[in-house]
Amino acid sequence: MITVISGTNRPNSRTLKVAHNFLELLREQGEAVQLLDLAEVDMSLYLREMYEAATMAPGLVKLQQQ
Repeated sequence: MITVISGTNRPNSRTLKVAHNFLELLREQGEAVQLLDLAEVDMSLYLREMYEAATMAPGLVKLQQQ
């Protein structure tokens, strides 16, 4: 099974439209596919601190600054 990921959590994003198009192309080729739409993921499972530089892991901050 192939999983196509819409890599943003913004509702009705262009990324989601592209993901749906790609999903259909794969299905037309006979592939078993599913969609993971990050807009449907419960973001309350994640810590807000993960996204704030002051509380983020130092290694991640460094990667983002490159």
